[in-house]
Amino acid sequence: MTQQIRCSSCGGAHAVEEAFARIFACCYCGLVSRIDGGSLTVVGRSTQIAVNQGLFSIGMRGTYRDESFTVVGRIRYHHEAGVWDEWQLICGGRPMWVQQDEGRLTVFHREEVITDAPPFYSLEAGKNVSLGGSSFFVSEIGEGVIAALSGQIPRDVAVGQGFFFVEGIGAKISISVEYYFTEVVLYEGIKALPEQFKSEPI
Repeated sequence: MTQQIRCSSCGGAHAVEEAFARIFACCYCGLVSRIDGGSLTVVGRSTQIAVNQGLFSIGMRGTYRDESFTVVGRIRYHHEAGVWDEWQLICGGRPMWVQQDEGRLTVFHREEVITDAPPFYSLEAGKNVSLGGSSFFVSEIGEGVIAALSGQIPRDVAVGQGFFFVEGIGAKISISVEYYFTEVVLYEGIKALPEQFKSEPI
């Protein structure tokens, strides 16, 4: 259900998908709040992310594989090799993440909190691993930090929060695993092409 909220700092009005959002970062002033039962509790502030001149922007509507989507949020990550963005979409009435990394797109449809994950430091790039019912080849491991938030985010994350990540390749799927202090989350997805996303005229 869509809820209309106003930023407590700048008064900016936003439409929030209440069923999916846990964190809200005002696109106008960067104030970050936790959404709890329809009310907002301020938890910090995010640096502003420059409006992307590329494929996505918050509020954009369009279709992906003949299903309607709306772009509702964005997380920017920093790691030792640079940055990447993850865009939160509501597509066909369901949440979906699109990872944008150096022009490559991965669409993540499924996520699962892993309760029996092995220690991060036991994993190695170039090895096979089974995790959360998924078997995959580990292609990359590393450490990153959440650099900025914008819009609505379905996880309780914060700017400056560090994490470890594992990227892998399974049977016709892409795997991404994020190790946070409180939980480990596994995502399954597929590679995508920019032309599969059709934006609607504004």
